[in-house]
Amino acid sequence: MRKIRKILQIVGDALATLGMTCLMLGMTVGMSSCDPEAKYFTEGVKIEIEVPKYSAGYAVAEFKTNKECYYLTGIENIGNKDIENYPSQYMALAVDSVYVHYVEWRHSYLKKGESNIADFQSHELKYGNSVDLHFPLEPDKEYWLYAFVVDPNTKQPCGDLFKRKVRTRTVAEADVHCDARIDSTWVYAYPKNKQGSINDYCPYFWDFVDDEEFQTKYHGSVDEYLVNMLPNEDEYYFKSSFGVDVFNDANYYYLQVGKTYHWISCTLDGKIANKVHYKFEYTSRGMKAEFKYPKDNIE
Repeated sequence: MRKIRKILQIVGDALATLGMTCLMLGMTVGMSSCDPEAKYFTEGVKIEIEVPKYSAGYAVAEFKTNKECYYLTGIENIGNKDIENYPSQYMALAVDSVYVHYVEWRHSYLKKGESNIADFQSHELKYGNSVDLHFPLEPDKEYWLYAFVVDPNTKQPCGDLFKRKVRTRTVAEADVHCDARIDSTWVYAYPKNKQGSINDYCPYFWDFVDDEEFQTKYHGSVDEYLVNMLPNEDEYYFKSSFGVDVFNDANYYYLQVGKTYHWISCTLDGKIANKVHYKFEYTSRGMKAEFKYPKDNIE
């Protein structure tokens, strides 16, 4: 099975203790690096939040600061009134939750004997302009995108809580199908729109499955396969991709020359859609091969 992709998933123990809704911290697809010795401000900082792209199941947030600072970003259901009525407590709990996550992460690496471990601000906070991709979200639902300054030394929130409201679309905006190819030992997956351009934002899933397993376990049904592979939102985090996805076929050590496999993909923008199913024989390892998709294999 595909290796787990890097994710940002926070366990909101402190939030549950105080009866608040768990924070949803966004999946970050691009952010500036955090230099622990960098100059930073904790006062007089303003954070501008823009939403350049959103659809039924995701939202892209851009953050711009007027001064150098460390800050925390996230997303929250509009129905959680704590973010509006008690912003100070909300920010404090958000920092606590992230710090708990950091301590657990650091502890796991210390137990392994790792010596070079990132500090709190480098691992958990933003510095400079940054971009978040929040996914998966529910269609036709309002969310708060937020950001606030954090003092990396005291690990306390500073100043105001900056917010911006976004409502996801009712239906998916992008009509994206995946294409793929094997070049040497590398597997490439391409999410393309109708114009043939790469779609960088629409989340999608793809994987291989052995023909025997596909027929016996999933009864030859793409829908049954996807329902089992993507049973809940957490699975989306573990198995989805954005933009061009590249894997060395060493990750697919179970692929055997001469056997038949199925390559299956779909988009995950608010729902499973734009399915692609291709049955092929794995004829050679380490050789260049092209995947071609007949129209009747695209749903």
